Amino acid sequence: MIHPLLNMTIKGAIWYQGEQNTEYHQDLYNCTFPAMIDDWRMAFHQGSGGQTSPVFPFGFVQLSTYKKTSLSDAFPNLRWHQTADYGFAPNPRMKNTFMAVSLDLGDEASPWGR
Repeated sequence: MIHPLLNMTIKGAIWYQGEQNTEYHQDLYNCTFPAMIDDWRMAFHQGSGGQTSPVFPFGFVQLSTYKKTSLSDAFPNLRWHQTADYGFAPNPRMKNTFMAVSLDLGDEASPWGR
């Protein structure tokens, strides 16, 4: 996904987790998401010949509420795991990160407000 861009110097990244795969290995997300951040930082730092900071800012959008009457724990669990199980960002595992809270933006007709 990012390989064609690795030779670019970047100042930061923003990630939006899609709603379609919230139940896909969500029990591992608390490890895989911070690992992805670490990997991107290393890859961009090396790929840019050291011009990209190895600790560049990494922002992510908190998964919002989609179906307010849902009995599924998928979205709340993934929201928790998005912070490496700390409940906030930045945290000791995810340094120099920021989270855009979108919990109040849910639209039951569509996650995109259509």
